[in-house]
Amino acid sequence: MTLSADDADPDASTGDPTGAGLRLALWGGAVLALVAGGLVLWSARASAVFVDMLSAAIAWCF
Repeated sequence: MTLSADDADPDASTGDPTGAGLRLALWGGAVLALVAGGLVLWSARASAVFVDMLSAAIAWCF
């Protein structure tokens, strides 16, 4: 068995030299955290959140 220069490169074994998978995982985690926070807020104060958001959305139309 002979070793080449690619064997010493840690990125060559993963096939992902740019870190796109890590970047995607971080963005996915951030979106998941926002959704989870929204669900906690919704479960605690559903009607107030809905009325405030609806009022703000209608206000932006005018």
